Amino acid sequence: MESQQLRERAFWERFAVYLREFKFSEISVSKQIDFAKSFVFRLDCRLVESNEAMVSAFFDEIGRDPSRTLVEASQAVDAVKFLLKRAKVSWVDSVDWEGHKASFQSLPPSHPTRVRRDTLEQRRKDSDPRKWNLADQDHELIRACKDAIRTDNLAIKTEQTYLSALRNFLKFVRQIRGTEYDTRDIPSEEANALAGMYLSHLAVDRGVSASTQSTRLSAVVYFFRHVLGINPEDLDFERPGKESSLPEVFSHNEVKSVLSHLKGTKLLKAKLMYGCGLRLSECIRLRVKDLDFDQSRVSVRQGKGRKDRILPLPGKLREDLLQRVNEIEKIWEEDSKLDISGVYLPDALDFKYPNAGREFGWFWLFPSHKLSVDPRADTVRRHHVCDNGIQNAMKRAIHASRIFKKAGCHTLRHSFATHLLLAGTDIRTIQEMMGHSRLETTMRYTHVIGRAGVIGSSPLDNLM
Repeated sequence: MESQQLRERAFWERFAVYLREFKFSEISVSKQIDFAKSFVFRLDCRLVESNEAMVSAFFDEIGRDPSRTLVEASQAVDAVKFLLKRAKVSWVDSVDWEGHKASFQSLPPSHPTRVRRDTLEQRRKDSDPRKWNLADQDHELIRACKDAIRTDNLAIKTEQTYLSALRNFLKFVRQIRGTEYDTRDIPSEEANALAGMYLSHLAVDRGVSASTQSTRLSAVVYFFRHVLGINPEDLDFERPGKESSLPEVFSHNEVKSVLSHLKGTKLLKAKLMYGCGLRLSECIRLRVKDLDFDQSRVSVRQGKGRKDRILPLPGKLREDLLQRVNEIEKIWEEDSKLDISGVYLPDALDFKYPNAGREFGWFWLFPSHKLSVDPRADTVRRHHVCDNGIQNAMKRAIHASRIFKKAGCHTLRHSFATHLLLAGTDIRTIQEMMGHSRLETTMRYTHVIGRAGVIGSSPLDNLM
């Protein structure tokens, strides 16, 4: 027994020396050793026989402790990471350690999977005059607009954009009309004048782009129509012209280079975005039931414009996705044992089918590494991962590939459409796969083909 204690003591002393090589402070080293010991104590197997599900379960336990700070949570992640590296565990480099750290942060109120119910505290925060410098009647109008948006069942991103634009507009009205102006009773002719002055303010004073002007104007028009009751035909102002920018695309070699600098779940997300033409939001919101391995299909539910579509499942991703489903099933089983509330369901399906959120089919394909408290529903549940993890990874991969284009995750989607067009796929088929409402949107990729090397050589090259 005494020799066993001596061996354990020597092991942790060597581990402390190993941690100091990475320039951690003595306080941090001490904390990390405590977390590492706690992790080993919870294992029912040898360290080399552990798996990623055990790591996630350990971090879940830490995340449920309200006394843990973000610093301590980060130290716990580093502790387990370097402990497994020290033990030379084969799968350690495939774990999304930065994602684990990010998951300990509280979900922002704008997170798409939050239930859209405002608490009294949130309402008070939104109507705080020190935050927005608006009158009480303005906050009443904003609340009425929010109710109208939710009645029309618009997307939560649209709600956030419209309400932000409306606050900005009402603040502008206060600046030019004074604090005593009654914004609840604006006549149609005054609405035209205010909208025109607001557009001029955005273009001249703020210097915003035409697309931003159009978005802000759409929010103001929605407010006039659904809150003040001004008829659309009474609004005769002109919208700003649309920008005709072409989408940026990767070449085949650039796609290969970017993917070579990604690993783990981030690599799988990038392959899905390029292989299926998914938007980032559609990718991270995929659920197990959206994958049909028998028919080799991927279903996108409630994409942009609340439209569904079916996409072919890339054959090269079949094994990776099957493995992914097996991995997250272990996380789902742990949640089931702990009687965790089911995942978020859209369109109030959790009221119609109370147990559906606990079924594995509804579970996220890319679940967060920890549980989160949904303050709007006062429920502890597991959400999908946030988008910043893959965005940052893509940024680093593009930089490492020495690609100097204005590129990101969405460039993979543009590249999907362009490469299909180059391969001879019908433009109508590409429109359906991309989920575009208008063919003109898809036709943009025909203008990009020249940059992909299809157009012949320049006449200048034929002079010599």
